[in-house]
Amino acid sequence: MALKQLILALPKGDKLTVNLEDSMQIKTLISNLKSQNELDSSKSYIFKTHSNVIIDDNNTLKNYNETEYIIEDQASIATAVFKPVGIKVPPVFHQLGLLVLDGSGSMTAMGPFNTSKAKHVSAAVIELFNRINVSRVKQNFSFACIKFDDSPMLSLSPTSFNHSVLMNQDFDPTKGKGGGTHIFEALSEAQKVAETFLSSAPVGGLPHKVLILLMSDGMCYQPKTSEAVATNIKANPKIQIACAYFGEVGKVDPDAQNLLKEICSDLGNGPAFTTVYDGEALRAFFERSMSQSSGIKFE
Repeated sequence: MALKQLILALPKGDKLTVNLEDSMQIKTLISNLKSQNELDSSKSYIFKTHSNVIIDDNNTLKNYNETEYIIEDQASIATAVFKPVGIKVPPVFHQLGLLVLDGSGSMTAMGPFNTSKAKHVSAAVIELFNRINVSRVKQNFSFACIKFDDSPMLSLSPTSFNHSVLMNQDFDPTKGKGGGTHIFEALSEAQKVAETFLSSAPVGGLPHKVLILLMSDGMCYQPKTSEAVATNIKANPKIQIACAYFGEVGKVDPDAQNLLKEICSDLGNGPAFTTVYDGEALRAFFERSMSQSSGIKFE
C-alpha cells in the first residue's frame, strides 16, 4: 500500500487536501468525508478524475496517477445531458487493440509525480479502458497485451472488451521483465497474435482488423531488423501500427524516436507517432489512434 496526497475539488467550490492509502475504495473515502462534515451525509456523490472520467465507487486509486480529483453532487447533475451509456450500437466491425509495451529496465526510471514510467503506462491503459467502457461502441473492440524486453510475453490473449475482466489484469510492463529492448522480437510476436486473430474471422462475418499500439522508451539493439519486421506486418492492409516514444523531460533519444517513426503506419493524418512524458498523454494517443484506425469515436 502507498500513501497518496490528493487535492479534492468539493461540490461547494472548496479544495481539500487529503492523505490516503491507494488501496482505499472511493466509497470509503466519500463516507469518511461525510463523517467529517466535508460532504452532506444526505446526498450521493460522483467521484471523477480531473479529466472528467467517472471512477466507480468500488474502485481504488491504485491505478491512477492524477493528484487532483472532482467530487460532484449526483443530484445537481442529474438533469445534465449524458450520452446513453446503456444503449449499445450493434457492432459493425471487430478490431483488436494489441498493446505492445516496453518492459525494459529503463522503464523503472521516475517520471512525473515521482512515479515510474512503468506505472504511468499501467495507469494509461486502465484509463483508456475506463473511457471505452462508457462508450456505446465498445463491443466493436477486443484487446490483447504483449510485454517485452529481451523477449516478448503475451500477458493477455485477445479478449472481447469486458471492463471487469480488463481491470483484473496487470499492465505494468516491467512485471516479469527488466532486460534490454528487442522491439523486433515484440513485433514478431505481435504479428503472430494479429494473424491468428484475423484468421479467426468467420466467413461473411464482421470485418476484422488489428491496431498494434507500440510503446517504447529506448533504442532497439537491432533497429534494421525491427524495421524489416514492421514492413512485413504493414504489408497486410488489415494490420496497422501506432508508436509512442516515452521520453524523460530534457532527455530523449532521437535515434529511438526515428526508429518508431519508421515502424509506424499512416492512419490518415500522417505517421501515427508521438512522444509522451506521462501516462495521460499516452492514454490520449492510444485513444486517438484507435479512433483514427477504426473510423469511429469513443462516445
